[in-house]
Amino acid sequence: RTQFIANISHELKTPIFAIKGFVETLIDGALSDDEVNMEFLKKISHQSNRLENLFSDLITISKIQSKELSLSLENFELNDIMLWLKDTFEDEANQKGLELIIPNTKKLQVYGDKVWLQSVFSNLVKNAINYTAEGKITIIIKKFNKQVKIRIIDNGIGISNEYHNRIFERFFRVDQARSREVGGTGLGLSIVKHILDIHGSPIRLKSRLGQGSEFSFNLVIN
Repeated sequence: RTQFIANISHELKTPIFAIKGFVETLIDGALSDDEVNMEFLKKISHQSNRLENLFSDLITISKIQSKELSLSLENFELNDIMLWLKDTFEDEANQKGLELIIPNTKKLQVYGDKVWLQSVFSNLVKNAINYTAEGKITIIIKKFNKQVKIRIIDNGIGISNEYHNRIFERFFRVDQARSREVGGTGLGLSIVKHILDIHGSPIRLKSRLGQGSEFSFNLVIN
């Protein structure tokens, strides 16, 4: 608990101090300088988004710790999440020159909490985009027996074998500087693991440094 609070304090201080510094610089005269004022406002916006993401993830982690994260289990169309992913992330991927390949899964129903599973997909796709400089992110979905296997594959920077067992720890980052640059909270993969654990589906990782990553899990067909 002590380490968790220390980590939260550190994560909060970084964007707060950054925003404070940018605002003070603008007040001291940079606001009237058209060459720099927009740049500083964009940085403030970036750090504000980082704070918002951190608070959102902390609320989720708090619910998990207190066992208040209840599931609303139902059969739902998996394609609803696929369409949402396309609408949410395709432009962001394209802006980086990445191809986002999302399958059509019409008439494929799975059983689970749609809202929380959408968060799982969102975290994994967002991570893939953040840590892939060029190439593609591919979602592969295959049905077998009474389950579907979901694979989210990228050809990004990859994860060294020594970190495979730690990547799902809260606040753990393989690359601290890169994570802060892209606005990561260090909680996303921990949240993914917990949500899938509650669904009775372990998350699996295949990755090699410099050769991309694959996260996979199964969902039940009721």
